[in-house]
Amino acid sequence: MKEFPDCFPENFKTEILPEDAREDNKDVYRVIKNGILDRESFISTYEEIQRGLIPPKKRLNLKAPGTYSTSCNMQYSEAQYALDVFMRHHPRAFIAKGVTEGSCGPSQLTSEREERDNTHVDWWVYKGGAPQFYFKEVDKKDEENTSRFTKDGTYSVDVALWNATSDKESMAASAIDSKANIIVKDGKATMYLSTKEMSFGSIKASLQEFYIGSEQEDYKNHGATIIEKDAQGNPTLWAFELPHENEYINVMMNPHVAMMGNMDLAARLKIDYTTLTYVSDKTELEPNTKKDDQQENTNKDQTANKENQINENQSVKTGDQTSIQLFMTLFIISITMIGFILRKKHEA
Repeated sequence: MKEFPDCFPENFKTEILPEDAREDNKDVYRVIKNGILDRESFISTYEEIQRGLIPPKKRLNLKAPGTYSTSCNMQYSEAQYALDVFMRHHPRAFIAKGVTEGSCGPSQLTSEREERDNTHVDWWVYKGGAPQFYFKEVDKKDEENTSRFTKDGTYSVDVALWNATSDKESMAASAIDSKANIIVKDGKATMYLSTKEMSFGSIKASLQEFYIGSEQEDYKNHGATIIEKDAQGNPTLWAFELPHENEYINVMMNPHVAMMGNMDLAARLKIDYTTLTYVSDKTELEPNTKKDDQQENTNKDQTANKENQINENQSVKTGDQTSIQLFMTLFIISITMIGFILRKKHEA
């Protein structure tokens, strides 16, 4: 029967369950945090709280449909990120792949009713449903061995700096360019990430340190390499080997701001692989021609300024000489006139 768990509110089906939820089959991934693929692995957070399996949450929105759903993801990379979080307290956790079997309950992409850009799926499982029979443990090698990079060369991709734990931009999001290059050589992918000056209120700063990894990892031994700096010595281009091809990469960074305690800040680098574009077959970083052009223009401007200054100086000198010559001419004429007048008086 299509009945929901007894612990759900009486008005769940009529007032809380989204009208657009459908009994359809979506290919999804689910983190099995207890390490056993059974019915208990598919209960919602609300059920876990009601059964005393996890402590009550302080801010649990009882009107939100997601409170009563079984969470799944349509992308392996997002499930992998969730697994990394669960592994801290559930070392036996793994990822299972399957479908949101319609007979087990309706489902819906969370982004259809909330502002999200990920592929999270809410699945409201009937109390008599058996979702475990539609899933099996993922072979990690099969998932990770399928590379997004089909051949060696240079690729471009959209990137963004996101909060370490929430689905929103990091406060340092303006520090990186929205486009990055990835150079693949002999199957090894290296990202080249451009950074720029950012603002924290009235404070302006640039990233001085950039690491791959999270606070729980040995990130200090996985620092990105500085490739270019600006005239002030601030890094503007970094390079690092991609640790994996998932959508999010944990990073640590430090802008060296004393007022902020000069602390390493945690964030996630979000890579939008839907924008991945093959640019060329070049497997070496090309010189920054834009930077060279700017330097050349600067040199031209400096040369032009010097020439103008020289011309101005010459003009001033020429003007001075002209004035002196005019003065001397007038002086000679005046002396001549005076001599002529005195001579006339003497003759008279």
